[in-house]
Amino acid sequence: MSEATRPAVLSAVKSDQLAAQVSDASPQPRISITMNETVSSSVEIKEPPSTSPTMQAAEHPPEPPAAEQPPTVASSPAPSDQPPSVTYSPPAAGSPTEPVTGSPAAALLAETAAEFPEDPLAGQEAKLRVSESLEWVTLSDGSRYRGGWAADQRIQEGVGQLCFADGSEYVGEFADGVADGVGVFRATDGGEFRGRLRGGKASGYGTYLFPDGSRYCGSFAEDKRHGRGREVGRDGVVYVGEYVANAKQGEGVLQSPNGDRYEGHFVNNELRGFGTYEWSDGRRYQGQWDRNLQNGQGSFRWPDGKFYEGDYVDGKMQGRGTLLWPDGRKYQGQWADGQLDGEGVFWADEHRWRMGLFKQGRAVRFFDDQWQTGAVEDYLEKRKVLQGIRKFGGGFTPSPSQISPSQVPPSRAPSSRASSGRAR
Repeated sequence: MSEATRPAVLSAVKSDQLAAQVSDASPQPRISITMNETVSSSVEIKEPPSTSPTMQAAEHPPEPPAAEQPPTVASSPAPSDQPPSVTYSPPAAGSPTEPVTGSPAAALLAETAAEFPEDPLAGQEAKLRVSESLEWVTLSDGSRYRGGWAADQRIQEGVGQLCFADGSEYVGEFADGVADGVGVFRATDGGEFRGRLRGGKASGYGTYLFPDGSRYCGSFAEDKRHGRGREVGRDGVVYVGEYVANAKQGEGVLQSPNGDRYEGHFVNNELRGFGTYEWSDGRRYQGQWDRNLQNGQGSFRWPDGKFYEGDYVDGKMQGRGTLLWPDGRKYQGQWADGQLDGEGVFWADEHRWRMGLFKQGRAVRFFDDQWQTGAVEDYLEKRKVLQGIRKFGGGFTPSPSQISPSQVPPSRAPSSRASSGRAR
């Protein structure tokens, strides 16, 4: 078979992509396996203050709990500029990239092992074997190919092996000159894709092993992680959940090796929507998230029994909320910057309470000199009367600032009779 009958022009893809490409003037066969992001499921946990809310004297509200710092999910770094190594060596057992045996992260891997097999080509080794007796054909760009050809000997067909000048390699099935079926692509930096391709791109189930030891198992579409998948980051953090165009998006579980766990909604690699975060020391937040921070309605429970439920803004208690202590004390009212701030009611126990003004976690003043035992609603009605919001009297003289304009009586308003007399 003369050289002229072989594809005359073939070239590798740019070195900053984990890809291999075969091109011909007519037609243009190609192989393209591109990973645009490096897997990174790392979670940064900001530890809370070492001190918990203090328990003060019964007549004074306790200090509020310090604001809990939520975890952050690091977005995947930019693709490497390094060209694609021929060989891939998996991380050694027990290396830092592998969750420790018996850890929650390792347990999650075990639970999902059947859904996400580590080697999608297991049992197909014989199918993908390229005969050593086949002749290597050196192409014009320096790459070499051996394997099956179509009947016209112009395009690759069947099983073949394509080695590029930069050292990257594809071994697998071809159809109509394009990688199509199952195969293995090895990049020069040590990355390796194993799985199914369609039209020269990773599509369907596959795995990608990164040179730092992190790996992805799951669904691909058009060379992107898309659908349901599982990541194991280089720090041992495990993510299992939905992807859209390489980004964590939808419902998922993020498990840290130290036992911290988030289960809930993701949008574009961020915690956003409703979710639950559990710390390994027993703390637990359940509620709304936005931009990796608690935002909206949520509840927080401490291991010692304290419980908060209310509003959050950018990871801090802000707005209206209720804090309960295990001994029966309770604060209900306004919060700002993670502290009691504004008007609120403090219960010393189930029956006794006082309303007051709070600032930066401390009571500035109470509105009464004694504990109240009636309904808070009745007390609020009483305060409205005393403040002149509805009426004033009983010897109480409100200040002008406490009286709305409609309540200020005219100081020299003539009677209707006097007015009539002057008219005469």
